[in-house]
Amino acid sequence: MKQNYKSISASQSSRDLRSNTGDSTMVEAQIKQIIQQVFININTKLDEKFDELQSSLVSAQKRIESNTDKILEIDQRMDSMEQHIRRCNLRIYGMDNLGKNDSVHTVTEFVRNTMKIKDFTTNDIESCYKLPRNACFVKLANYKTKQSVYNAKKLLKGTKIIIREDLTPFRLKAVNAAASKYGSKNVWTIDGNIRIIIDKNIVKPSIQDFQQLIKKKSDKDE
Repeated sequence: MKQNYKSISASQSSRDLRSNTGDSTMVEAQIKQIIQQVFININTKLDEKFDELQSSLVSAQKRIESNTDKILEIDQRMDSMEQHIRRCNLRIYGMDNLGKNDSVHTVTEFVRNTMKIKDFTTNDIESCYKLPRNACFVKLANYKTKQSVYNAKKLLKGTKIIIREDLTPFRLKAVNAAASKYGSKNVWTIDGNIRIIIDKNIVKPSIQDFQQLIKKKSDKDE
């Protein structure tokens, strides 16, 4: 009888062990499933947040680009307005006989005799004064007179005297950068608009082109 009881107890213990082992395996499987689901949920949430962040960054980038374009457009308009104000101005370089107090008369005689504009008088000059480095600023009375003087600068070929339009700071930098790359003889201005001879063709570069030229020259100078 005792032997039968022991046999039954052993058998019961074996069944309990198998049952416990099975329950443990099932619990482990459930835990693994829960953990996997948690990771899936976390990854899903991370993907959603990443997509939201990426979308926000794209939107922000578009706003920045839009604002940059607007700023560039405003800068261009302001530059054009400033250049229009300077449309009657010229700068003359290389006049050795230019005094501090008689600039108007000196420039008048120079235009009449050297540039062959015989009807030019002191009344055609609204403002005139000497600048550093042997240069002279001249504001003519009207645009027509300015054009007459500027177009006659071809008579100065072979001399050391140079006549240039009075440019805005940006356009002056653009001219210097273009002259540095393509040669000063291949760069000139018409009413403040810059022209360049590239591969025997006359080109009018965009503002962006000039910005790149200025940046390259600045990087090179550094």
